[in-house]
Amino acid sequence: MVVDDDTEILTPLCDILSGIGYEVECFQSSKEALETFKSKEVDLLLVDLMMPEMDGIDFLKAAQKVDPLLVCIIVTGHATVETAVEAMKVGAFDYLTKPLNWKTLQPVLSRAIEVRRLRKSEEQYRSVVEDQTELICRCLPGGTITFVNKAYCRYFGKTRDELIGQSYLPFIPVEDQERLKQHIASLSKENPVAVIENRVIASGGSIRWQQWTNRALFDEQGRMVELQSTGRDITDRKAAEEKLKESEEKYRLLIENVNESIVVAQDTVLKFVNPRAVQLLGYSKEELLFRPFIEFIQPDDREMVSVNYAKRMKGEEVPGNYSFRVVTKDGVIKWVELSAVLFTWEGRPATLNFLSDITERVHAENALKESENLYRTIFETTGTAIAIDDADTTILLANIEYATLTGYSKEELEGKKSWTEFVEKGDMDSILRYHRLRRTDHDVAPRNYEFRLIDRQGNVKYIHATVSLIPGTTRSLGSLLDITERKKAEEELKKSHEQLRNFAKRLAEAEEIERQKIARELHDQVGQNLTALGINLSILRNQLSDTLTGQTDARLHDSMGILEETAKRIRDVMSDLRPSVLDDYGLMAAIRWLGERISKRTGLTISVEGQDTKVDLPSETEITLFRIAQELLTNITKHAKATEVSIRLDSMDGKVQFVIIDNGVGFDPTALDQTGESRWGLLNVRERTDAIDGILTITSSPGKGTRVVIEVKK
Repeated sequence: MVVDDDTEILTPLCDILSGIGYEVECFQSSKEALETFKSKEVDLLLVDLMMPEMDGIDFLKAAQKVDPLLVCIIVTGHATVETAVEAMKVGAFDYLTKPLNWKTLQPVLSRAIEVRRLRKSEEQYRSVVEDQTELICRCLPGGTITFVNKAYCRYFGKTRDELIGQSYLPFIPVEDQERLKQHIASLSKENPVAVIENRVIASGGSIRWQQWTNRALFDEQGRMVELQSTGRDITDRKAAEEKLKESEEKYRLLIENVNESIVVAQDTVLKFVNPRAVQLLGYSKEELLFRPFIEFIQPDDREMVSVNYAKRMKGEEVPGNYSFRVVTKDGVIKWVELSAVLFTWEGRPATLNFLSDITERVHAENALKESENLYRTIFETTGTAIAIDDADTTILLANIEYATLTGYSKEELEGKKSWTEFVEKGDMDSILRYHRLRRTDHDVAPRNYEFRLIDRQGNVKYIHATVSLIPGTTRSLGSLLDITERKKAEEELKKSHEQLRNFAKRLAEAEEIERQKIARELHDQVGQNLTALGINLSILRNQLSDTLTGQTDARLHDSMGILEETAKRIRDVMSDLRPSVLDDYGLMAAIRWLGERISKRTGLTISVEGQDTKVDLPSETEITLFRIAQELLTNITKHAKATEVSIRLDSMDGKVQFVIIDNGVGFDPTALDQTGESRWGLLNVRERTDAIDGILTITSSPGKGTRVVIEVKK
């Protein structure tokens, strides 16, 4: 492109250039030329320095923004040193003065076109280098960097200016630098290229692996002048290699230490054995290798193993696992289980064999068979009905006794009947709840319980069941004992006990009536007679006071004392038989009166606490509780060796609680059934408690006192 506002120069110049083979665009207007330049590639620009619209230097600046590789020659008729310097600063390739001399112009144009070609070539090379994902750098023999591409900058997190002129050694871990120096020193004019893998310190300080291809350039004297290097990150490959190495080591260790014996058989001989195989057979590794494997197999099993080996080598179907016997060096026979695959060993077909020592398992299986036969015999011949039930209540297995109990045959029961068909409806909910609970929380579910069974004929039978979950399954084993006769006996015993309790109650009532009658008789008859006798003696003494001798008066006085003592004893007997305070003021007052009376007589410290108001209890219950208090306090004074007694009577939650505690010597409550006066007293307390439907609790141990609690419903 030629741009000049002077047509006298523009036209002949364009003609000359076209004539020698250049494709020329000629413009008088700098603006028109610039617009064309933006849309068309131009290799060389000749532009006049002085133009009206835009001078040559401004035009060059605008054109360089469009094509930075542009080669431009400034043409001027007023050349000065300042003009030339300014043009060169802007980026002009050269400048020429008017009028143009063809001899001077032609070599300048040739050089300019060659520079344009070199610039484009260099740009292409630079693009290739800069666009590479691999790291490219050039450096001096001492390590100073002279060129790096963008990938190199990105990798190390630095700009080109920060890298060029610096040494690459800071990017190499100190412990690896010497090896790298030796590698570079090994390059020669005869062998200028070599590859090395080394660690580098990447951006952020992380250690990574790189592979570098280094090419050394040498001068005529054979001295290294530059190193051109191409590198790539191999951290992932190194990690994979390390993992592979670790994996290979693990597999080696696995094969060497696995519990299974591993052998390779090829051409019917052993080509490899691991330590476990050596241990299994008792031979050394050298004694096993390259010997026919058939020599180590028990004679009765050799044919079977040989046939299977031959089939596997032909690719025919062979059982995946099978068992046979081997003979050790010591002559011991062991059972092994074989799992084998066909594979290639050293380029030829072979079998990889895994042998598991199952000797103990075989012995255990044989023992299990014997045990199973034993337990099946017990299961079938025991006198108890036994069944195994599934989680869905289906009867899976039943013995003869179970069949007899239900009235069905084993064939009708097993796998066809549910045990729920035999449970009485009133017991069904609880039994099903136990069944579900046994499978969710085995420890909480009751192991023993009773229920009613309906047999085939509709007979109701009382059953004591013992049920447990079979370990490791959802099935349960149930043992059923027919306790119908025992239940009948218990019912009869219960009736008898009830009769005895009623008899004891009536006996106690009769005793109280008799006590009350005797107390009344003593009060009404004996008491009155004693009172009358006392009055008479007093009258006689007064009437005979003047004539009585001293001896007679003393005798009369003594008689009146005996009479008074007798009356007091009669009143005590009346109180023991039926204390009036019980009828007049109620149980609490009577117990306080009893406590004060015994305390005065024995010196015991007796505290009585509770409600002062009369407890709302039937009369016979109040009397029984009072008699129990009498019995217990009597027992304490005779046998407990106590110093303190606490009595409490409380009414709460629809019941009355009567508590007596002493700090005496205590005793073993389990020995109540033994003979002894104190035991008889406590047994009497128990019978009285039963008579009023009460609950008796005795807590005691030797040396720790006794606590008696009686609870009675209101």
